Amino acid sequence: MNPVESQVLRELQREQMRLRIGLAAVLLAATCVLALMLSWLAQGDPLRPLLMVKGSLLGLLAVYAGAVGVAAIYARWIRVRRDPTVRANKAN
Repeated sequence: MNPVESQVLRELQREQMRLRIGLAAVLLAATCVLALMLSWLAQGDPLRPLLMVKGSLLGLLAVYAGAVGVAAIYARWIRVRRDPTVRANKAN
């Protein structure tokens, strides 16, 4: 492997790590918001989040939608950016 190919792969790896960290931060933030929402709902009565099924379900669905979105973004990045670069590198 020549130095140019090695540099391209290192840059691709750095880009992938930045993307992973960013997407993990989004998932962590969404989970924290859900936990804060449930904590806020449970201030007066610990069973209140269970009794407010609609609110709890909407929060959970929002976190799930965020997770599906993150997975779709990462899969698209792999398909558009990583796979062509790796194939081109293997062809050389």
